[in-house]
Amino acid sequence: MIQEDNEGIHYVINGEDTIIEGTNYHINLYTFENEKYQNTLKVLYGEILFNIKDSIIYPNIIVYDKPWYRDAAITSMVLKKTNNTDLIKPWVDNITDLYDRQNGGVEEADNLGELLYILSTQEERNEELITRIEEEAERIATSNPNGYYIYGKTDFGDQYLYQNLWYQLGIESVGREYHFEIGKGTVVREGNDVSIIATGIEVDAALGAAEMLAADGIKAEVVNICTIKPLDEDIIVQTAQKTGKVVTVEEHSIIGGLGSAVAEVLGEKCPTKMKRLGIMDVFGESGSAAALIHKYGLDAEGVYNSVKSFLG
Repeated sequence: MIQEDNEGIHYVINGEDTIIEGTNYHINLYTFENEKYQNTLKVLYGEILFNIKDSIIYPNIIVYDKPWYRDAAITSMVLKKTNNTDLIKPWVDNITDLYDRQNGGVEEADNLGELLYILSTQEERNEELITRIEEEAERIATSNPNGYYIYGKTDFGDQYLYQNLWYQLGIESVGREYHFEIGKGTVVREGNDVSIIATGIEVDAALGAAEMLAADGIKAEVVNICTIKPLDEDIIVQTAQKTGKVVTVEEHSIIGGLGSAVAEVLGEKCPTKMKRLGIMDVFGESGSAAALIHKYGLDAEGVYNSVKSFLG
């Protein structure tokens, strides 16, 4: 019979217990004390996290020639929790690349935060590498009306919120300051008769509606809210105070989205007459994006008609 525990891998023959040569490395396996399915969890923990290479126990992430930083960072969290970070020290000490380039050779921006967290698990940290990561973050940062933050590709898409959350966790874990900013709204069209607060693709629809309203002598202010969490509450209050009327537009249910968030802010800070445009409390349907946007009144013409009706 073969079994494994904190001290290594054993084979038991006729009651005689012998540790297999080369596997007698102590690991602080989590006990899951007082947890339901304790024994099952212990086995899963060991099997998922640890492996054997050249008769030596390694964390799974470094059994492979080149680990993914994303997997390594998540695994490092567990190793840190269970006081096993010494097992990855040799690997961490020899890291020189800022990116793992495992996903089609792309330099994925989330790697920067993940690598910072990995470095944070060691008492003696590579301060030179940490500084290089900070400099790279500044290099790929973008400054635009939505804020100032690192920006790049992750899984071939634009995932800047995911990337910056990783970076914030990583940079703070190594004791340095996170100074990027996400979540600033911006006024993309000035007006004083009504505020149209939109997000995502509905910003274009709001701008189109504002152009139609201008032909009727109505000056609509259009505000782009790039993130609902964090939410730029200041710009919402400012535009509401300026126009006295607010319409929110989103390609989403009116429940639990932009409209709800804006209503909460205005209810507490600046009670204002408002209307929420989006998908009402109905089941979704299949169809082309353009056809569905038109059906639910979320194209420029639909937003125009709803704002006109709201203003009376």
